[in-house]
Amino acid sequence: GTFAVDGLSRSQVESPEQARELFFMAARNKIMGSHNMNQQSSRSHCIYTFYIDRWSADTPENIIRSELAIVDL
Repeated sequence: GTFAVDGLSRSQVESPEQARELFFMAARNKIMGSHNMNQQSSRSHCIYTFYIDRWSADTPENIIRSELAIVDL
């Protein structure tokens, strides 16, 4: 009942700048290839999923959780 994904990684960041750098690092690491229909085909797919937790110092038990998925086909 379980499976593994090659190349999958998970990172925790503390700022939008860190998230942006990880996003662009992943984009730079894509393997490029070509075929007759598309000379710039990457032949790879990426799913970037951002999990964002937000809370107030006054009420730390009140956590707002969000998820944003970006799919690069």
